[in-house]
This record gives sequence, C-alpha cells and structure tokens, in this order.
Amino acid sequence: MADEAVAGPAEFTKVSPGEVYENPKDLGEFKDLVKKAYKKGCRLIGITALDAAEKIELIYHFDSDKHILYHIRFFIDPEVEHVSVLEMFPSAFLYENEICELMGMKIKGIQGKLLLAKDMEGMHPLRKSFKIEEMLIKLQGAPEPRVVRPATEEDRLVGAAAKAQDLKEGEVCESDEDAVAEKKVKDAKKAKAPKADEEKDGDA
Repeated sequence: MADEAVAGPAEFTKVSPGEVYENPKDLGEFKDLVKKAYKKGCRLIGITALDAAEKIELIYHFDSDKHILYHIRFFIDPEVEHVSVLEMFPSAFLYENEICELMGMKIKGIQGKLLLAKDMEGMHPLRKSFKIEEMLIKLQGAPEPRVVRPATEEDRLVGAAAKAQDLKEGEVCESDEDAVAEKKVKDAKKAKAPKADEEKDGDA
C-alpha cells in the first residue's frame, strides 16, 4: 500500500511503508476491524478527532509488535452516539473522554467531563463553530459599552498645561536630538567647573 492515496471521504492521507489504513464504510465494519486489531494484540496509542464540516473524522491509531502502525479511519455524525472501544482497549478512556468533551461527540458510556470547568459545559473548543467571544460572554457576562466623550477646549488647555509643567526649564524632550546633545555639553561643563575651582584653591 506504499505511496497509495487512502480511499474515503477525505482523500488526503498517503500511506508510507510500515503503515496500514483501513476505511470502514459502516459501523458494523468498524467494529469488526477494531476486534481484529484486538485479537492481533495491537495496542491503541491514540485517537485523532477532526472537525470535517458535517462529520467528525476519527482515526484510531494502533501499534503492533511487528512495528507496523495500523489506522482505522471512520466518519460519524456528531449527533449520533458512537461505540466505545474502552472494553477492549483501556487506554481509550482518556482519548474518548477528551473527544466527547472537546469535540462535542457522543460515545456510549463516556461522560466527557474531565478537562473543562463546569462553567464551560456545552462548549466544545475544538469544533470549528466554537467562538471564543461567546465563551467569554458566557463566563464573564457581556462587556459594558464604553462611552467615548469628545475632547473639549478645557481638556486641550489642561493637556497643554500639563505638558508645559513636564518640560521645565533646563529639561528637553528626548526625541529632540539636537537639544539633548546641547544639554549634555552644558552638563559636562557644569561638572568640570567645580573641579577647576578646587584646583585653583589647592594652588593658593
């Protein structure tokens, strides 16, 4: 199956050496493939869930002693209850709970209440339809409208006075390079003046 495109509703995955993909057409075939993986002694190493518009794409990843990755890709309606593989593969407990909670899927016997806070019940962050703004409104409430008042003449006068107060005599704006350079020269001269006076006093 190397370098062959995987058949199915979303033909974007290519199979590399050491990997096998199965694409069951219905739930019965899906169950048979999962049982087949179990009887062969495969280990469930993960479940990938993707929001594929009207369907949820589930990819079950298995590993075998022969170092071959075995994948079962199945599409299901998010409103239809899916079967759990927990009985055969205990490692599915976390994966299936995560899928139910974050993708909004229904899996038989799985509650999906492990990760999100109770306030986020009914929200599914990994769905494309999920909007952060709606979550914030539900958790924090709608923000109060901010009223912007146009500036008045009094505001302008107050602002000008504050600016004048900041720029006191001897101070310059850091953005005025010429003024800054001139101030540094003056400060350097002032710093040398006391030393010169001390030297004169010493000579006397």
